[in-house]
Amino acid sequence: MKQSITLALQLYRLLLLYNIAFTVAGIFFAYMSAGHFDFGVLVYGKIVGFTAALGLYHFSAKQSYFYFRNAGYHLRPIITITFVIDVAVCILPSTVILLIQLCSHLF
Repeated sequence: MKQSITLALQLYRLLLLYNIAFTVAGIFFAYMSAGHFDFGVLVYGKIVGFTAALGLYHFSAKQSYFYFRNAGYHLRPIITITFVIDVAVCILPSTVILLIQLCSHLF
């Protein structure tokens, strides 16, 4: 399990630039959709963004997948762990934004 998490972190590092761009765009659209922060729009944006980033990476760097396959693991669990890491990283800024928005309404 420890090695699969390490491989997932290595895959996440390869997708990091794409995921940052989609996270920023998702937060922007989640805030602009209704004038307040909509968490459902952010989750939908993260799913679409992660899938698009994975597809773009798969299209542009197909040879690096042999590294993950030669490690003896299937790509599906590694991609699932990578998605869980991405969602966990996305929850932190969205929680901060929600807390700031809640505090601004209280004062």
